Amino acid sequence: MNEKETLIKKEKNKLKKIFKEIDENKLKFVMTLIDRLAWLNVSVKELEDNIDKNGTTIPYDNGGGQSGIKDNPDVKTLIQYTRNITTITKQLVDLVPADRKESKLDQLMNE
Repeated sequence: MNEKETLIKKEKNKLKKIFKEIDENKLKFVMTLIDRLAWLNVSVKELEDNIDKNGTTIPYDNGGGQSGIKDNPDVKTLIQYTRNITTITKQLVDLVPADRKESKLDQLMNE
C-alpha cells in the first residue's frame, strides 16, 4: 500500500466513525460518499502542497519558441475538488437524523 492509499484509509476510518450509527438502509450510499470524500480530502492536501511548492502560476515552454507564465492547473482542480467536498459533506449531513445533525456537522467540519 502506497502513502496515498494509507492516508485515504485513515481518512475513511475517521469518517466512518462519524457515521457509525447511520441507518442500515442508507449505509451503502453513505459508504460510497465516504470513499469519495476520503479520496478528495487526501487529494486536496496533495494539491495544496503542490501549489505551496510551485505557486499559483508556473512557467511554460511549448518548445516552439513560445514561453511564459500560465496559471497553475492545480488551482483549478483544487477549486473543483473543494466544491465536490462541500457537496458530498452536505449530502452526508442531510442523511443524519435532525436531532444528531449538529454534532455530526461539527465533527465533519473539525476533521
